[in-house]
Amino acid sequence: MMRLIRGIYNLKNEYRKCVLTIGNFDGVHLGHQMLLKRLCIEGSNYNVKTMVILFEPHPLEVLKPFTPFIRITSFREKIKYLSTLGIDLVLCIRFKLDFASLNGEFFIKNFLINNLSIKLLIVGDDFCLGVKRHCDVKHLKKLGLKYGFNVININTYLYNKIRISSSLIRKYLYVNNFDFVKLLLGRSFMISGRVVKGNAIGCNVIGYPTANISIRHTTFPLRGVYAVKIYGLFLEPIYGIANIGTCPTFYGTKLKMEVHLLDIFINLYYYRIDVLFCCKIRDEKFFYSIDKLKKQISNDIMVVKKYFKLKI
Repeated sequence: MMRLIRGIYNLKNEYRKCVLTIGNFDGVHLGHQMLLKRLCIEGSNYNVKTMVILFEPHPLEVLKPFTPFIRITSFREKIKYLSTLGIDLVLCIRFKLDFASLNGEFFIKNFLINNLSIKLLIVGDDFCLGVKRHCDVKHLKKLGLKYGFNVININTYLYNKIRISSSLIRKYLYVNNFDFVKLLLGRSFMISGRVVKGNAIGCNVIGYPTANISIRHTTFPLRGVYAVKIYGLFLEPIYGIANIGTCPTFYGTKLKMEVHLLDIFINLYYYRIDVLFCCKIRDEKFFYSIDKLKKQISNDIMVVKKYFKLKI
């Protein structure tokens, strides 16, 4: 079972002499999976544990606090996906402003050598570390010779000659190309979260009860109304319609995600569910009356049922 370690101060001697990789791994896409598979192979070759080092919050959330960083996966989802890939340890290091000022050699010497005595570091060919990203793969290999660890750089994973990256996946999520995103991720795109209590507008005012999914602290690249499948309740998925936005008709300001289950009513409070996105129906918009909003939601549900070939 994979173990999550929060903070360098929680490292134990048993974690030393590992093989590791460093990165953000947003999305845990096919390129990441290829690198992590190699990490597991090398862990067996060296007969030591495998470790992934993550930074949380994402460095850009600290360095550019007024520019929302768009994530493919929340931290919890990332850990869930990593746990399926055979990794032994994930070390999560809290990223702070002073951390950004460290040079690459200082980080290697004080964290990876003094604390972990690493045997091997595996990185992608575009990897850079330290202030101004000056510590690239070439520099890492020199540091490896100096401090006694090996470095392997993995070539970029290509799909039909296209370089797979988290930024490319965000691009295709923005345009709602979920089929192509599935090819790049190696799985369907989902958002997972716990159902929390809302203001009950969907049930008491509009007449369409919704489950409010907690997505706080995470900004996803989706906005609007979607045809979705909901997993985590039964063996088979439940069809539904989801809205990600601020509910402008009710003058909302905070981003939230709501899901309406089609033709079934279940009390979902505090359940953790997975919402798989299939197709965008429309953008979120402001309605001048509740009646117009109700009519639009009714039309949206008809569109979703036709999409899933359900009985109308």
